[in-house]
Amino acid sequence: MTIESLTPETQTAVRRALAFVSTTRQLDDDFETRLGVERSVLADILMRWPAVDDRDDGSLNAVAINNALNEITHGLNLSADEWRQLGATRAQVESAYVEWATSRGRHSTGAR
Repeated sequence: MTIESLTPETQTAVRRALAFVSTTRQLDDDFETRLGVERSVLADILMRWPAVDDRDDGSLNAVAINNALNEITHGLNLSADEWRQLGATRAQVESAYVEWATSRGRHSTGAR
């Protein structure tokens, strides 16, 4: 599992991003369209964390993780208060996104 191979700091940053995305009101109108999964899938990932099988790029787990990280780093316009709620800086989430993507053999990040 890719998640379990990440550093503890990266796992924490990814989980914080997933938790934030699962509750943000900014995605209420088009959550499934932008994340590629229903909120219940993201809730299930958070419940099983870090025992999440995200090895297959086409799996709901990998799609949810990729798209949540993409929303945090490129899609959502977060206020200073929202960054505090998230509990990680943009740089920490971007670094986690790059580590997650490169651990999968990718050379870049982005929406899927």
